[in-house]
Amino acid sequence: MKLPTNLHKVSFGLFLCLLLQLMCCLELMASDSPELRRLRAGMDLFPSFLAADTQIRQKKAEDGKLHIALIYNDNPRRAEQQAEHLRQIGKIKNIPLKVQVMRPQDLRKNNELLAGIFITQPHLPQLPKVVHHGKTHSVITFSPFNGDVAQGISGGISVTARILPKVNIPTVKASGLRIKPFFLRIASLYE
Repeated sequence: MKLPTNLHKVSFGLFLCLLLQLMCCLELMASDSPELRRLRAGMDLFPSFLAADTQIRQKKAEDGKLHIALIYNDNPRRAEQQAEHLRQIGKIKNIPLKVQVMRPQDLRKNNELLAGIFITQPHLPQLPKVVHHGKTHSVITFSPFNGDVAQGISGGISVTARILPKVNIPTVKASGLRIKPFFLRIASLYE
């Protein structure tokens, strides 16, 4: 029996289709990870945290926008996906947003006034530098990942029967941030 001469092309095409399906399945499985669920929940809560800053209107940059930095270590794609979510929100307190994706070391180089910093990856090696930047520039720092609020990030999430904002009171005080009392009443406080 003679095989068709283009069989290797068909087999290679089939292999590519199967590989693509496998990659899609793995991405879907990864999207169900607790880390990604925390990231999404945090991204949903972050705009409310920014809106709870009583001084948010004074944090507009020269272009009249609130500049937000999404910080990543080695996954810019994930950070860009979260940035797109914020860009779709568009405004906080009727103030337009400018959302930037950057690495922690870029905070030093960035001379723009920031209204908020969101951590998009857990176990960020430069987390102390981000905490320091937030404290010295009175910027809300936010991370949805376990342990980051205890390390000095000003806000995050508390996951119990409900998802609540979590506020690091010593960091908020050291940063000179003023958070609305109502927000603090509904939040889980880290003292």
